[in-house]
Amino acid sequence: PLFPHQSEALFKCKQILDEKVNARVMLHMPTGSGKTRTAMHLVARHLNNRRAGVVLWLASGQELCEQAAEAFEKAWSNLGERTIPLKRFWGSQGKWLVDLEDCMLVAGLGKLWSAWNNYDPGEKVKRANNVSLIIFDEAHQSTAPTYRKMIEELLRRNSDIRLLGLSATPGRSHADGNTDSDSDLVSLFAGNKVPLSVDGYDSPIQFLQDEGYLSKIELD
Repeated sequence: PLFPHQSEALFKCKQILDEKVNARVMLHMPTGSGKTRTAMHLVARHLNNRRAGVVLWLASGQELCEQAAEAFEKAWSNLGERTIPLKRFWGSQGKWLVDLEDCMLVAGLGKLWSAWNNYDPGEKVKRANNVSLIIFDEAHQSTAPTYRKMIEELLRRNSDIRLLGLSATPGRSHADGNTDSDSDLVSLFAGNKVPLSVDGYDSPIQFLQDEGYLSKIELD
């Protein structure tokens, strides 16, 4: 089971994703607080509540894709109510087959973008029609014009798709003076952000350190 602070974050995200078509939300949790684990519980609930659907997990780089695939296998073995195939689509692995109807598809951003550009409009429609949830890991990357265009195109072709972004640093571009990127991020996720929050704590980092989830830094 999730820890209480993770469960509360999941509940808030699910509320937003269930409330309307093309719902979008950003889950903001510090590194090491269980972002992926929390998201996989949401994925499991989503799939268990549907007869079929493709969950598209987007990540940058082989390591993050592998981590997502392993996390799904572990979560689904405990939470799943039917057999769901896991499809890998990064590096030299796999394809996004047009007839995929019920699966977890973990895709590398670069490979998916390259493939998406080569699909004709009919192929794009067929693929979008079967997607029910998109998870964008390290979601601050979603403001890149290429990836945003692909996401918006998927959402436009299928109003049933929900979008969940994951990030430990959703406002990182303020430090670089790139506020346009932050505005794009807010726009893509419709201004919906669920941060990790704990009653009695101004900072979730302090709570995570006090409870032993994260280490405290000691300066010599």
